[in-house]
Amino acid sequence: FTHNNVNLCVELLRTCYCQHKRFMNFKYNIVLELDTIEFSNGKEVTAFCVVESVPITELPKVENFKDLHNNLLENYRRGDWNYCAQALEHLKGFWGHDLDTFYSSLEERIAEQIEMGTNENWNWKIIRD
Repeated sequence: FTHNNVNLCVELLRTCYCQHKRFMNFKYNIVLELDTIEFSNGKEVTAFCVVESVPITELPKVENFKDLHNNLLENYRRGDWNYCAQALEHLKGFWGHDLDTFYSSLEERIAEQIEMGTNENWNWKIIRD
């Protein structure tokens, strides 16, 4: 190798390393539905959250956990508490604990519904004045 070739190789390695490091620090943001709030005037608002900083190493799991979260909400609305309990076991902690407070709140609401005995016409929305 000549001096110029060595410098070129060093520069190429430096560029590759910087690109690799930038790629490994890439973050993927996820938007997830949380709750629908129904106000006394009849207006409804759906709350969402943005999960930031999902590491690239978790990307292969993200779509499955996003689907599991959406299925959790769908089954919550149907009153399928067994499905919800199983889904919550897997979901807690996955999103970097960002959603654990929401999941704990959902568990409390499910426990209340089980205690009260949910009928098929129950209102799953959060009611606010």
